[in-house]
Amino acid sequence: MPSFKYVAVNDHGQEVTGILESSSIDKASESLESQNLMPLHIEDNSDSKTKSASNVNVPITKKKRKKVTDRDVIDFTRQLVTLLKAGVPILSSLETLSGQAENPAWSEVLIEVASDIAAGNDFSESLGKHPKVFSELYVATVKAGEVGGVLDEVLGRIALMMQRDIDIRKSVKGAMRYPIMVVSMMVIAFLVLTAFVVPRFAGIFEQIGMDLPLPTMILIGLANFLKKFWWLLIIVLGGGITAFTMYTNTDKGEYWWDGFILKVPVFGNLVLKTAITRFTKMFETLSRSGLPILQIFVITT
Repeated sequence: MPSFKYVAVNDHGQEVTGILESSSIDKASESLESQNLMPLHIEDNSDSKTKSASNVNVPITKKKRKKVTDRDVIDFTRQLVTLLKAGVPILSSLETLSGQAENPAWSEVLIEVASDIAAGNDFSESLGKHPKVFSELYVATVKAGEVGGVLDEVLGRIALMMQRDIDIRKSVKGAMRYPIMVVSMMVIAFLVLTAFVVPRFAGIFEQIGMDLPLPTMILIGLANFLKKFWWLLIIVLGGGITAFTMYTNTDKGEYWWDGFILKVPVFGNLVLKTAITRFTKMFETLSRSGLPILQIFVITT
């Protein structure tokens, strides 16, 4: 079986070298990753053909193209911190990480960032060309790290902050999952009752000829309306949702909706505490990175 020389980085940022037997460079890379080692350079030890991870990109089977997620950014940030602490140049680090990315869309972003850096742009400036992937907060924090010469430390704080943000959002979604489920079941039960149950009782009441209370008459009238004009209800709901979305996308509409959410019993208090927690974590990260307070408020608002 062929043997391969490798240079890798462990979880502590220390460079590790060695020789391992494997059927191919792909398998060798997978073997190193299973040992929590990030391969930087792999070459065939059985002949003179040298294959660098930065040139060959340590190929990994590409999966179906998908959207870049926060998890991609967090993993990239942590891996970049490890490589920078190990003394690997940022350009080589980006080339290595782009080759190891399983998401083709994410790999393309890293390749473009590396190309911009090779063309003479700053790291933060190159990241800023991808606002859908790297937020303004991320770019501003990286720029502060570049200016202060503590890029690896700043990137570590960003990864920690983003992980905390994800954990907070998961907690909020978990807390709201049950109430949303209950409300949804109530709406479904009401529609089923109105569409199928009430019409049958309405026929019985009509045959008996008894006087019905006002709430029951309203319910029967609603059932008859839905039975005849259900298509109109769909149009009204669709138009209402579209108008609501367009309005809340404006500054005035967004301000009104945020204020309304904060006034909702129980949920409003939860949203407020969540927003305060996220703001304080972001403020701490940016402040420790050396950004001025005024600029921090501009970025976080």
